[in-house]
Amino acid sequence: PLGGLGRLSQCQLPSFLPCLAPGAQDDLRKVTRIAYSMVKQYGMMPSIGHLSFLETESGPGIGRRPFSQGLQQVMDHEAKLLIAQAYRRTEKLLMDNRDKLKMLADALLEKEVINYEDIEALLGPPPHGPKKTISPQSWIEAERDKQDRGEEELPPQLPPYKEEQEPHLSYV
Repeated sequence: PLGGLGRLSQCQLPSFLPCLAPGAQDDLRKVTRIAYSMVKQYGMMPSIGHLSFLETESGPGIGRRPFSQGLQQVMDHEAKLLIAQAYRRTEKLLMDNRDKLKMLADALLEKEVINYEDIEALLGPPPHGPKKTISPQSWIEAERDKQDRGEEELPPQLPPYKEEQEPHLSYV
């Protein structure tokens, strides 16, 4: 679920690629922010439960945490676990596909720019079926045709509200 581990592909793994990672700090900052959001704001960790703590603001008198030091340590641990798991998945993905990465790197060194067809020629068809492309002009024309024929999709209608209906509430 965590993105931003591009530094892994730039450094450490395929030794045939130069280790140039100017965006590593930004990647790590983004990954850390996402991990802490998953843990602290979105309630995605069973060990913490369905709690949501907004980011604390800084300044005089502001920034007091609404949770204990112990819970903070659990949150830190969970965020580190998420990042470590994402790193390991990314590392495995890159190692399992290093032959393909080498082919792409060689093609980029040769041509500087490669497109979808070049990638498909090098790696074969995508595992989830071929990419379907449509030009912007074709899309605009197709949308106009749909509108002209009255086939424009409308959002589904909600049933009308009846005042005598009591809302169903369940209490835990």
